[in-house]
Amino acid sequence: MNVNKQFVCIKCPKGCLVDVEYDDNSKEIYKIEGNSCFRGKNYVTEEIVCPKRLLTTTVKVKNGLYAVVPVATSLEIEKSKLFLVMAALSKVEVKAPIKSGDIIVANILDTKADIIAQCDMDELTD
Repeated sequence: MNVNKQFVCIKCPKGCLVDVEYDDNSKEIYKIEGNSCFRGKNYVTEEIVCPKRLLTTTVKVKNGLYAVVPVATSLEIEKSKLFLVMAALSKVEVKAPIKSGDIIVANILDTKADIIAQCDMDELTD
C-alpha cells in the first residue's frame, strides 16, 4: 500500500518538511522531496526502514545518595527494542559510588549500545 507522509527533519536546525512516498509493506521509497541536505533524506529513510532512538532512563542504585541514577544509551537503538531494553534495565541495580560516564551495562541486549551513567552518584555514608 502506497503511503504519502510528511516528516519534520530533526538532523539540523532548519527543520525541513520532507515529503515522502513509499510502500508501507516493502518499505520501498519512491520519492523524497523537501529536504535541503542529504541528512534529511537519510533521516526519513531511516525513519521508514528502521527507526532508532536514544534511550534515557534511570537505574536503581544500592547504597547511593539517591535511589536511582540517570542513564542513557551510547548510541541510538532500534525503536522496536526500546521496551525490551527498559524491561532489562528494570532488573539492574548498581552499587554506589558511580561516576558520570561509567558503563552500567555493556552492549545491552546485543544492540551494540552501552548504558552510560549520566551523573556522579556518591555513596551513602552513615
